[in-house]
Amino acid sequence: MAVRRVNPSHDAYEALAALERDEESFSEVVPRSTGSLTLLSPLRGSRVGRTRSGDGAPSRRSPLSEGATLIRGEGLEGWTAVTKAEPPRIYRLLLQATNLAESQRFYETLLGTPGRRVGGGRIYFDCGPVILGILDQSTAKEGDRSTPTEAVYLATDDLEGVHERARTLGCLSTELIHSDPANPAGEMVVRPWGERSFYAADPSGNPLCFVDARTLFTGTSEQVAALARAHT
Repeated sequence: MAVRRVNPSHDAYEALAALERDEESFSEVVPRSTGSLTLLSPLRGSRVGRTRSGDGAPSRRSPLSEGATLIRGEGLEGWTAVTKAEPPRIYRLLLQATNLAESQRFYETLLGTPGRRVGGGRIYFDCGPVILGILDQSTAKEGDRSTPTEAVYLATDDLEGVHERARTLGCLSTELIHSDPANPAGEMVVRPWGERSFYAADPSGNPLCFVDARTLFTGTSEQVAALARAHT
């Protein structure tokens, strides 16, 4: 992600001038606010981002020509031009294990795939594009262990098979979702948000949720609207 800063005393349009050297494009730039940040982005088809060389050479491209946004807010010194880029990707999650060997056997059985010892008291399981890592915390004091996350959610095309393995391991949750008797966490149930899932816990108490891959709730506008209608 490319970042460029300009004089903190500049207002939005002075910041554009410093970045763009193209004052004719100011009218084609629109400011907007979101939370504590102010963003300034070029309108579709605007000339912002093209600067003239003056010597007949091709015009250079500036940060805004690559889809950058000017932002300003708390903790930022002046206006900052941030080039459009893909957001960071989650590629690894680490869960603590009070007994590494027991956790390795547990996950190899539950996930149906072998783990990889990678050193440093870590075992990695390849779960699609994200690595699920198990970290040895057997020698850590109780107060030094991290608090388990709310749940690690795993999508699967074989919910029944994973559920049967979880039942064999005796790791199915005995709790209720939202204290609702119709939503036992350890059973394969269609949840109020549309996912068909069940909850379990590993030997170290880390909560897990397995979801039918055909029913994933990813927060699309259609899913949110359907959820809102179901609660009215």
